[in-house]
Amino acid sequence: MKKISLIILSIMIHFIIYAIDSPVNVSPINGATNQAVTILIDWNSVTGNSGYIYQIDTTPGFNSPILIEGETSLNSSQITVTSLCFNTTYYWHCATKTAVDTSIWSSTWSFTTANTISNISPSNGATNQ
Repeated sequence: MKKISLIILSIMIHFIIYAIDSPVNVSPINGATNQAVTILIDWNSVTGNSGYIYQIDTTPGFNSPILIEGETSLNSSQITVTSLCFNTTYYWHCATKTAVDTSIWSSTWSFTTANTISNISPSNGATNQ
């Protein structure tokens, strides 16, 4: 019985030493609509990390063929995602990395892109541009 208790205690200590915080999603807010097809994904910084990993997908299970995955450096708790599709719902989450461990994923949030692009300038029919 002492051997089993010692093993369990050892596992608990290992978990406490290496457990790292997950980032907390910041923006776009969960359920945001009418978002641009180039968007800034942002989460809070976690101290003691060596960077972050992230996933963006059209399915909440992060298993579609268009899954976007990546890593950021220590000082970057945000990424700009380009070339998204119009009128599409995307799901995203992120995790903290260290040299020896990775946190659990943050909460999964979603956003939906706008239906079309809005032309701002030049105005329709403008001349001498």
